[in-house]
Parts: sequence; structure tokens; C-alpha cells
Amino acid sequence: MKRATQQPPQSIFPSSVQTTASVVNHPPMQQSQAGSQQTTTTLKPSAEQQARQIFLIMLAVELLLVALYWLDIVLGAPVAVLHALVDLDGEGNLPTWFSSFQLALIALALGFLAFQQRKSERPSKIFLALLASVFLLWSADETAQMHERLTAFIGQRYVDWLPAFFAQHQSLVALFIVAALVLARWLWADVLAFWQTHKRASLLAIAGFGVVVLGGAILETIGYKFFLNGTTPLLYQTEVCFEEFFEMLGASLILYSVSRLALTKAAERAPVNQRLQPLLLKRNLTR
Repeated sequence: MKRATQQPPQSIFPSSVQTTASVVNHPPMQQSQAGSQQTTTTLKPSAEQQARQIFLIMLAVELLLVALYWLDIVLGAPVAVLHALVDLDGEGNLPTWFSSFQLALIALALGFLAFQQRKSERPSKIFLALLASVFLLWSADETAQMHERLTAFIGQRYVDWLPAFFAQHQSLVALFIVAALVLARWLWADVLAFWQTHKRASLLAIAGFGVVVLGGAILETIGYKFFLNGTTPLLYQTEVCFEEFFEMLGASLILYSVSRLALTKAAERAPVNQRLQPLLLKRNLTR
């Protein structure tokens, strides 16, 4: 007597339903990879976050330089070499290098924006390149001490000779004013476009310029006229501290403004570059 061959139990669900269920329970690997890529993209810091991180790093360095300046004063400048390195009232030291470095970063960010700007867009490439050149010259002045050398050549600071110069050369001053008005009229369209396109960045930059002027022009003039001679050293050192700190802080605000724009522009260009990479790779392989 032959034993009946045992058949495997049949499923009560049709094969099409089983196939659908397997697809639902086991999604394709490509879908999971796409989801992981989306998650990775969302975890990347935004341009705003990156610019804020740069600003906070610069602010931390500035506070460290101020702390070292006061520590040197409290200790009585025990080491002459270290005193020269951290003296905020000195030249060719760490605070000067840091200020020049910040201004160079601003020039680099503006140069990147000028390079990425299309010819038909506003503000124009020439306007952005001109701004980059101004900050590059400013950075060089911090290191090469050009305006200090000019002051030494003239023998007086600008607050001493400039009023007399204006009074004695009125025709030349009028020519300078006309040239400034013509330049302002030529750049007005770009300035207006920059304000309309980047209002927040413009406000940050204006605030930074205001802080720089407060420290580098107003406080410096007050310190030179009233605190340099005939006052206690502590009062003059306090004025120097606020003067130099405001100059560095103002530059950090300007850097925050332009780095945010540059990082945003770089993030906008990144997807285009990613789409072009397979085409460039295929083109290189076919050669």
C-alpha cells in the first residue's frame, strides 16, 4: 500500500496578493537609499546656520584678544614680547592680523558673489567686484599700515590737518564732492537692487559699518584728543579696548552678512553641479 505524498499547504490568498504584500513588506533598496539621502540633506546646516557659526567663532576670538589685553595690563606686562603681541593699541601683532584676516574673508566672499553673478542680474558684477576691492585694500592697510605711514609723513593725524585742508582748498573739495556724487549716481541702481534683494544682509552690513565708525573714527578721535595726554593710563586703555573691539565686531557683522549670501549662493549652485557630475563622468569615460 503506497503512502500518499504529502502536498504543501496551499495558501488561501492568490499569488498576486502575495506579490503585493511582499512589495509592501520589503520596499526596494532604491527607495530606502533615497530616503536616507533626503534625511542626510535635511541634517546639513543651512547657510544661515553656517554664517552664524562663523560669526560666533569670530566673536569668541575677539573676546579672547580683549581678555589677553587686560590680563597683560593687570600683570604689568611682564614679558615684552607677549605684550607686543596682544597690545590692542599696537601694530603688526595678533589683533592687527585678525582684523586683516576678517577683511580679507569679506573680500573673498564678495569676490565669490561677483564671480557667480550673471551679467543681466542686479547688483552687477562690477559693483560686487568694486566692493571686494575696497575690502581687500582695507585688509592690506591693516597689515601694511598705509594710513599710519601717511600720517607719519604728514606729521599730523587727519583730525588735525583735515579741517585746515578743507578751509584752504575749497575748490578741490568741491571737485571731490562732485566726483562723489557722480560715483553715487552711477552705483545707485546697484545699491538699490542690493537693498531690495537682500534687506536683512543690508541691515547687518549697515550695522557693522556703524559699529566700525563708532570705534575707528569716533572713539579713536575722542581718545586722541582727550585721553592720550593728561589722563590716567587706565582711562586711555579702556578707550583703546572699546575702540579696537568695536572695529573687530563691526567687521564680524559685515562678514556675517556677506558670508550668509555667499553660502546661500553656493548652496543654490550645488544641485546643478550634482546633476552635471554624471554627464561629465560619462563624457570623460567615452574619450
